[in-house]
Amino acid sequence: MDLLIINEKTPDRNYVILADNKINKITAGLKNLVEKIHIVCDENYYRKSSLTGIIFHPVKNFKKHGVKNTLLRLLYHLLFIIRLFRKAVTVIKHNPQIKFIINISGHFTIGLVNILTGRITGRRSLLRLTESIQVAFLVNRKKGSLSRLVNWLSYTLAVILEKIVFKFSHKIISVTPLEYYPNIKGFESKTVFIPDIIQETCVNDTGKDAEKKILFAGRLELEKNPFTLLKCISEISKNRRDFKTLIIGGGELEKPIRNFIERNKLGRVAELIPTMKHEQLINLLKTSYLLVNTSYLELMPNIIVEALACGLPVIAPRLGGIPYLIHPGYNGFLYKTGDVKTLGDLINKLLDNEDLRDKMSSNCKKFFREIFEKDFGDRAVHNRYERIIRE
Repeated sequence: MDLLIINEKTPDRNYVILADNKINKITAGLKNLVEKIHIVCDENYYRKSSLTGIIFHPVKNFKKHGVKNTLLRLLYHLLFIIRLFRKAVTVIKHNPQIKFIINISGHFTIGLVNILTGRITGRRSLLRLTESIQVAFLVNRKKGSLSRLVNWLSYTLAVILEKIVFKFSHKIISVTPLEYYPNIKGFESKTVFIPDIIQETCVNDTGKDAEKKILFAGRLELEKNPFTLLKCISEISKNRRDFKTLIIGGGELEKPIRNFIERNKLGRVAELIPTMKHEQLINLLKTSYLLVNTSYLELMPNIIVEALACGLPVIAPRLGGIPYLIHPGYNGFLYKTGDVKTLGDLINKLLDNEDLRDKMSSNCKKFFREIFEKDFGDRAVHNRYERIIRE
């Protein structure tokens, strides 16, 4: 019995590294449950992925780097989705031992490819939810009636497609507990909470450096909202410089972020670092002072779970499943997305009070141990996948 993975576009190195991490976590959960793993992906991922033991089936993607027209970008994405779907059907036709299909990205169009492929080929579709459809609102944040119309149409289409893929999927895999994903209402009976595996080794050999490092790690894109942190750091640095902010990632906002740091003379307190391998990121989490998340949209960010495992307090918005992980005053703080002042106050609070920060660090590791065996450990994740596969 084999598995087919539907992957999203990976236009650059950052996306390739992120996709490798996601696929590694899923294949770890499915260990010994499937014989071979096939993946339908774009050519860039096929050429640059570091994964081994996987059968790649690449499709050509349109080179649209630098294309700013929103409608044209959506058209290119639609054409890629069509190619992805056709390739997936062909792969199953030539590999009848494939019995299950799963998507890596939570984007509703990738989920739609999963569902349509399963319906046409008679395979079971495991729909994996990793992000909210509200991301459709972020297609175009420019002012003006045309932008508002594009956003409205995008979101309306997303809502319709999400209900369709929910209805026709065999099982829905949510990376966050169901009560934190209200859109799933009405489909609870076919939904299973299966987060990504987090390695227990994260909790070993932790301890902060003398330098107070504040971390931001993620794709540098609109929905991750990195400029909230940058504006906050700009204000904090007017009164203190006893910290260093490391912004780790890559994406379309990389150049604007560099420009912001230079324009506001933040070089001493902020640094942009390219996306790094997972092992390197874990080592950095172990020696840092604080993790900050500023996203507009989240479900269950792995980076927050891994930060807790490493004893790193977290300040994050009250979104998705984050309140399941962060208990204000115990292992971090929650705030309203985009509230620069509150975020700044919370960062200053932990910078000023190392005893509080260290107490939270101990609580982070304690809380992670409590939820590890139940939710995030190899055995817990594997058992949940096994129940789905064996049905």
